[in-house]
Amino acid sequence: MRLAITPDPCPRPNIPVFTGRSDFNMVAPADPTRAPKMDNRTISNSRIEWGFMITLLVIISLAFAVLIEPFFGAVVWGVVVAVLFRPVYERLLGYLPGRANLVAAITLILILLLVIVPAILLGMALAQEAATIYLRMQEGEIDFGAVLRPLKIVCRNGCRTSSPLMAMAISRA
Repeated sequence: MRLAITPDPCPRPNIPVFTGRSDFNMVAPADPTRAPKMDNRTISNSRIEWGFMITLLVIISLAFAVLIEPFFGAVVWGVVVAVLFRPVYERLLGYLPGRANLVAAITLILILLLVIVPAILLGMALAQEAATIYLRMQEGEIDFGAVLRPLKIVCRNGCRTSSPLMAMAISRA
């Protein structure tokens, strides 16, 4: 069945036009006498190229891993926060449809208020308590030796001692 196609009044140059022939996209078969011959050198060169490519890929991947290694903890925590707050984002998006940027900003503010600020405050309190304990140890108010003396420590050889350092020394001997 042939379609009646009217000629284009303004044909564009270098654009193929369907003429109704069925062999429009046919390509002539390659001449078998001119086909490339595969010899051992071609196979060997191909293996060398692949080996070089894989080696280069491994080297670049290792360099990238070394480059991002200091940021790995931050990336992991970012993924954890993103997974945990995705339902919050989707629920807010249900309340404000079509306002994805506003919802993302609200979610970010919620993350800051509910996660980041309390973590900073907790870290500051922990550092203050550690400094207080250190000062009390320096002043002699806290004596860990007096706490550990009553404990009877059994070393590997079966000896009983009250000193952890002595137990370590006897065990190594």
